[in-house]
Order: sequence, then C-alpha cells, then structure tokens
Amino acid sequence: MSTKIYATSLAAAALTLGAGHAGATTVLAEKDNVQAIFTGFAEFDVIHDSTRSLKEVVGNGPIAKKGSYEGDNGRTQFSVRNSRLGFGLLTNRGNGWKGKGYIELDLLGYEPEVNAGVSEAGYYQNPTVRMRHAYLQAESNDGWNLIAGQYWSLFGWQSDFVPSTVGYAPIPGVLYERTPQATVLKTWGASDDANFTAGLSLSRPIQRESSTPNVDAGLRFRLGNYRAAYTSTSGDVKAEPLSIALSGTSRQITRPKADADGTYTKHKEKSKQASAVAVNVLIPLISISKADDAGNSLALQAEFTKGTGYADELSGWTGNVAGVANGSTAPAAANLPNLDSGFVGYKAGATDFTLVHLQTWNSSLQYHLPTGMDSWVTAGFAETWSDNVADLGAAAGKTLYTRSQAAFGNVLHDFSKEIRAGLEYNWARTRYVDNSHAQNSRVQVSTWYRF
Repeated sequence: MSTKIYATSLAAAALTLGAGHAGATTVLAEKDNVQAIFTGFAEFDVIHDSTRSLKEVVGNGPIAKKGSYEGDNGRTQFSVRNSRLGFGLLTNRGNGWKGKGYIELDLLGYEPEVNAGVSEAGYYQNPTVRMRHAYLQAESNDGWNLIAGQYWSLFGWQSDFVPSTVGYAPIPGVLYERTPQATVLKTWGASDDANFTAGLSLSRPIQRESSTPNVDAGLRFRLGNYRAAYTSTSGDVKAEPLSIALSGTSRQITRPKADADGTYTKHKEKSKQASAVAVNVLIPLISISKADDAGNSLALQAEFTKGTGYADELSGWTGNVAGVANGSTAPAAANLPNLDSGFVGYKAGATDFTLVHLQTWNSSLQYHLPTGMDSWVTAGFAETWSDNVADLGAAAGKTLYTRSQAAFGNVLHDFSKEIRAGLEYNWARTRYVDNSHAQNSRVQVSTWYRF
C-alpha cells in the first residue's frame, strides 16, 4: 500500500451514524479505494475525591455514607486507563455502498478490586485492555445503514446525546452502553437539510437464559442547516444539527415459577417483558453561520428515560437489590437463571419477582467561546431514581439506594489540534431507603494527546 497520509472524501465518509471513536483520524495508507485509519488518544487524569466510594468512573453506584470509613476519608488517583486506540478500514468500491470495519480498545478492562486480588501498582500501571467497539458497517447512497458487531446501543441514539464531562463517562442518569448487535437504519433527506432516520436493532439479551434478544427501535429528526458546536471531551469539535429523537427498548427476563403450594420443586419458569422509552434533544440556542467556525456557540442537550429492567444501560446502577427472593419459599440460588443485579427483586415473602422501575434525566449546556480562544465550558445535572427499590429488599436493608445524582461544570482548552486539557468539578449524591444521603466532591484535571 502507498503511505499517503491525507484525508480524502473516503475518510470523510466515515458513515453517518457516527465514527464509533472520539478523536482525530489519521489515514495511514490508501490503495484501490481502501483506506487504513488509525485514531485514539493518550489521556492522563488527576482525580481527587472527598470519599473513597469511586474509582475513575462516577457512574450510578452508591456513595459511602458519612460515619463509615470510606465516607469519612478521601482518595487521590493518577490514571491513564481511559487512553484509547482504534483501527479500521474504509472501502468505497463504487457500487453504491461504502464499508467500514473498526476495532477500538482502551485500558479500562475488568479488574478485581484493589487489595482483593490486584495491587494498586498493577491496577494503575499495568491495566487490562478492553474492547470498546468491534463492528462492520455498510452505508448505501440511498440512505441505508447496516451495523453488525459491538457498537453503541440504539436506545437513546447513543452516543450522540451524552453530556460532555472531563470525568469518565457516564455520570448518573446517562444512557451509556456498547453491546453486540445487528442494526438497520434508513435515512430520508440530505445531511445539510432536514432529514429523518428510522432504526431497528436486535442486541445481546440482558439474560441469555431468556432465549430472546433485546429489541430496540428509534426515530430521529435533524435540521441540518441549523447547527451549534458540540463535542465530547476527547472528540473533534463539530457543527451538530438540531436533533430530536425518540427510542424504545424491549427485553425479556426469566425467573423460576412457584408451584401451587408456593415451593419451587418443579423446573418451571416465568417470563416478564421489561421495556423503556427515551426522549433526546440537541438544540442550538446560539447557532453558528459557518460549519468550521465554532466561536460564540451555545447548545442545549437533554435526555429523559422511563421504564423497567434496563439497568445495563446505566453504568453501575444496582440499587443494591440482590435480585433473589427474600421469603422462606425462595428458590435455591443455584437454580436461578443467571441475571445481573439491578433488574429485578422480590418483595418479602413473595414467590413472584418484580421488575425494578427506573427513571432518569440529564441536561447540559455547552458554550464555545469566541473564535480564536479555542475553549469551551459545559455545565449540567443528571439523575437516576427508582420508586420501588425500597420494596425489593429485606426490611432492615439500609444499604438499598433509590436515587443517584450528579452536577458538574468544566472548562476545556485546545492548545493545538492534538493537545487538549480540561478541569472539572463534579458533585455526586446517593439517597438511601432510610432517607439518608451521602455525597462526594470530585476535582479532576485531565490532558489528552489526540491522534
């Protein structure tokens, strides 16, 4: 292959659903309408927390209460684990279809807790590689878009509406999941004008024993000639159009079914359908007149979701609900079909399971300072809560929590196209079923070299 290092129209056609990566793209080589691309960034983070509740990600997990060892003492972390590498091939064979194959890795792979199988030095200095994306994508000239592999969930039209935070995404109340899937989208209209997209996705079932894949569907309207600058913390600054999106998800959950006498001696199962809806908007409040000029631009981003059984979309959320029955008639744990925490619970003494109710919202403003300053600020608030978690644990279960909240403000500056730095303050709070609260204050300074 030749080693021409420049961007062409093929690289620009990185497919309309989103590139799946969050940095500048370098074309390593090009030949016969095939381009090899390389992308990513080296990230360095300094994080100080007022409690010892969190690792790098805030997420929806609980904050430790005051009066506990973890809640009364702070923590400082130096980390490079959010650094990423992405590799791909783009093709345009002139047959009406563009193709893309892409793999992206970071260093946030599964690790046991520090002091529970791994040292602090090993955790931060020798992290585990993790797969973020691995997919093929094909786009036709007449608006069809096909995706197969691990990619952003269609539910919530991820990741186009994720709030921009210096801290690792996600914070509470933000849909954030990449999962194996097969997705079909169809767009009507041009990208620089009004256009409409419909999509359908079959994705990894949240419980393999349910024997049924998750089903996601969505509709999205974009007004291409009305735009504002909007960017993820590590991504390129782009002129994003006004966008309004609706989406929904449906998934099946299976648990043992009790006999007539309330025992579980038969190998019978009962299934329930979990579902949720999401509404997303990106609204230019101060629009830009030129696509390449982000100066003096203000965008509003917001998301609302409501439903049952979608804890997998909300990183870290469990409510501390164990997901097994509390009564004496409960099935043996060894006989329960595997299911991650946070989806279902049992009321005391009940023989039938209950789906966990969830509701979230988040909103943020992103303002880009006047042209030439190469800086922007973002501020927002987000929240996840459940109205039935309190009923799904033991009566004395004060560790159950019903609400996770976060507020944040940050400022970022580009010293060059490659070098970026940011500062953020994040406040996070957890409300427990006994109405007690716990909160954490975080200050984070980060740098990126984007390539």
